[in-house]
Amino acid sequence: MAAVTPLQSPGAITAVGVVLVILSGLMVFLAVAAAESEPDASVYSGIMAVLVLGGAIWAFIIAGRRRRWLRERAEKARGQVHTKKS
Repeated sequence: MAAVTPLQSPGAITAVGVVLVILSGLMVFLAVAAAESEPDASVYSGIMAVLVLGGAIWAFIIAGRRRRWLRERAEKARGQVHTKKS
């Protein structure tokens, strides 16, 4: 999590995830609208929508991990070590 990436903020990563969810929904809408006239295009659009949705879910996972990492780093800087209870 300490790597330098183009998106450092968990909020920005979440925003990208939301955009990907919207894009996926648009692709599903287009797949349904084109199902009658272009069945093959509808299948490909559906596959792409699932892949984009997978990317959106991964963005939300990474945002959560980044948020947790930043919180733990801030706690360590203040001298408060957070331990997990098993």
